[in-house]
Amino acid sequence: MKRVADGYKTLARDVATIPFDPAIVDGILRYDALRPNTQRAWLAAGAAVARGL
Repeated sequence: MKRVADGYKTLARDVATIPFDPAIVDGILRYDALRPNTQRAWLAAGAAVARGL
């Protein structure tokens, strides 16, 4: 996972990785159903997007 993410660092402003979470599998993404570490990862991804605005 780290090797793949590192490969994008030269192409993008920032790279965020999102861990696998069983709550994502059923197709409806509900933030409150995600595990805490997945919630933090999505917040970090959103923050990375916001920094670019």
